[in-house]
Amino acid sequence: MNIRKVQISVTLLMQETDDDRLSTMSLARIGEKMDFGDMVGTFAITASARVPPDTIHQELVAVGNDGTFFNDCGDELVEDNGPRTSDSSAVPAPCIGARVRIRRRQRIGGDRYANREGIIVRSHFAGFYVRLDMTARERTQKTELVETAFLEVLAPSATEGA
Repeated sequence: MNIRKVQISVTLLMQETDDDRLSTMSLARIGEKMDFGDMVGTFAITASARVPPDTIHQELVAVGNDGTFFNDCGDELVEDNGPRTSDSSAVPAPCIGARVRIRRRQRIGGDRYANREGIIVRSHFAGFYVRLDMTARERTQKTELVETAFLEVLAPSATEGA
């Protein structure tokens, strides 16, 4: 597995009174505010480079991690797997209309939507909006912004092949 360092630039237009709360918002929340809320903005990838295996620990520490995030990858970090084969492309990519399951995400207080299923209804630069299947106790339909890496495609979109 090769590790890449990607830098993203986000440009926002917002009310000056929102300046204080911006520093506490996640990137997903900022994107949601851009799509549905009281902020207007755009984003761009400003840099993307492969991280050499011997500097991965230092890069992780530099972004606030304890340096162990990729430890479970083992020797895969130094392998260059080359282009994808037909076996790895057999897994369908998430797209609007696809049925998905949300994988467990690391969240303070736990991930209350882990293993929930639903349909992708809208794309977003940080992932996809998933309209969750309602549980027996829910009274309202929930839609959650989920990062692409945490989506498991169960069934591709019915219109994907058309």
